[in-house]
Order: sequence, then C-alpha cells, then structure tokens
Amino acid sequence: MQLMTQTDPNELKAALREKNINPTIQRLAILECLRSTRSHPTVEEVKKMVEARLPMISTATVYNVLNNFEKNGLARAISVHRNSPQRFDGDLSPHHHLFEDSSQSLIDIPIESVSIDPKILEQYNISGVEIILKGVKRA
Repeated sequence: MQLMTQTDPNELKAALREKNINPTIQRLAILECLRSTRSHPTVEEVKKMVEARLPMISTATVYNVLNNFEKNGLARAISVHRNSPQRFDGDLSPHHHLFEDSSQSLIDIPIESVSIDPKILEQYNISGVEIILKGVKRA
C-alpha cells in the first residue's frame, strides 16, 4: 500500500468542519485513512484499516461516511468495472487513474499524461474529466 503524507489531526478536524461535518472519531479515522494511502481502497479495505483503532466500527458506518465524504468533496468515488466494488480516493488534486488488471490495483496518472483533442474543448463546456485507463503491465 503506497502512503501519502500523514495528516495532522487538527487539519482533519478543520477539513470536516469546513464542510459542516461533525468530526466524530469514526469520521476522523476514515478521513485519515483516505489521506494516508494512495491505494484507492474499497469500503471493506477502509474498514480493515480503521478497525485497528476502532474494532467495533461497522461496514455500514464506513459506507455511509465514505459516501458523505464523496458528496461533500472530501473524497472521490471511483467505479472501475460494473461488477467490482467502488474505490475511494482521498487525493483530490487533478489526476487520472490506471487500473492494472493483473494486480487489481488503481494507480495515479499525472493529468499531463493524457491529452484531449482541442476540438472537443471548443464544442463543449467541460465540467469535469475522469479518465481510467485499463491494462496489464508489460513484462
């Protein structure tokens, strides 16, 4: 699991309060989990990471908190395949993703790595771009 820089508990509380979300122990633990990994965890993976500190946390709580974070702009929900579990990204900086089929991992791709035909940009008011490349690493 790739780690991002750890976040200060006061920064986590401030991020939640900025979105008018009460900073409960569960929400703080889940936000810290999202901001401390680049693995794009599923609900179950977040639950396992948070259980070390909060062994009684339920899957429903994790699911509800993650969906609330997504709704309020604290996380991005990523759907790779119709039949695969949704993943969550705590890195809100502009970037794309590559889904590596053999390892089932989601990798961040710099936004500059993918270009869009300028003709498309001239014809539409683009409100967002989410690109997920899919493939297998070459030997």
